[in-house]
Amino acid sequence: MLQIFSKKSKYTAEEKELLQEIRMLDKLGGALLSKKSKIVEKHCKFLFDEVISKGGGRNELINIVLKYELLSMNSYGDWLTQAIDSHDMQSLNDVIFQEERYSLLPGGPSGFDHCWFAWPILDAIACGDYETFERRLPHELGLSKNGYPFYIHVTNMLMALWYQDEAMLHDALPRAEKFTTTKHIIWERAIVSFLCALSRHDILAMETALQTLCDHYNRRKSSRETHKEKETLCVNAYGLLMLAYRIAPEIKIKYPDSKNFIKEFADWRIQNKEPELKLYHTYPPEGDIFNKLLMAPVAIGRISQPYLNDKDYEKRIQNVWLVDGERMRDEFIRSLQS
Repeated sequence: MLQIFSKKSKYTAEEKELLQEIRMLDKLGGALLSKKSKIVEKHCKFLFDEVISKGGGRNELINIVLKYELLSMNSYGDWLTQAIDSHDMQSLNDVIFQEERYSLLPGGPSGFDHCWFAWPILDAIACGDYETFERRLPHELGLSKNGYPFYIHVTNMLMALWYQDEAMLHDALPRAEKFTTTKHIIWERAIVSFLCALSRHDILAMETALQTLCDHYNRRKSSRETHKEKETLCVNAYGLLMLAYRIAPEIKIKYPDSKNFIKEFADWRIQNKEPELKLYHTYPPEGDIFNKLLMAPVAIGRISQPYLNDKDYEKRIQNVWLVDGERMRDEFIRSLQS
């Protein structure tokens, strides 16, 4: 792999400027954790070659920032702790918003359809980023069918409830209710149970599900959710709570009694139905590209059948729908220019 790194000894002034910008973005983004300067430099030159090979313009630079995930959220735990300790609910909302927007940046391919977006969509609802729901899960995507069962049921119930689509609910609800009776992970079943209860406006069942979710949230085993900072705050509980109040504002739900649920934040969000959406951490001018990526309207959710009619694959694979990450990334980059 090292052979593809740039071996140029002389660069034009423009190339020097580009390489220096990539070095700076790589450092500011914090995605490459290695402290070995030679590895970091080879990584930056690889990215430089990638940009140059595609034309060397700003769009190409943004593309590699997204494709190779130069931006990270390695400081999320520190920011979350700072916001909680400050007792500033707007700051706490800012941290959730920044993590959600980071999670929804269009990157590489996924083996799932639009259910892949279920987790950050709950975070979007938690912080009041409602526009993002309809951009990332547009109604026309329909029911999810390909992915991790928990994600599928959450996505389908979310869409049926959000769009008040009785046909979708008629299909999704029985399947979701069946999922809650399985031996799947308890906190996953609790989230789906809440959504099922919300469809019936069953307040007691919603309260029970929220308490179960918070009680078991810190026992997660999935690699994406085992970061220690995720144990500090059960963001999913706020997503479910705010979804309920948005769909049925007349109801009143008892808060769960748990260390990972801050009741003051729930009160603040209910009082601030349309909170200001801003970043907790703003990058300096030299890293403003990160600010723009995080604050831009998220890429519209797209799915496709990349193997359709490809005889090299069995029929089941040919018919599968997957997130079209490349199209989403291209459309997102073009939208930044408008």
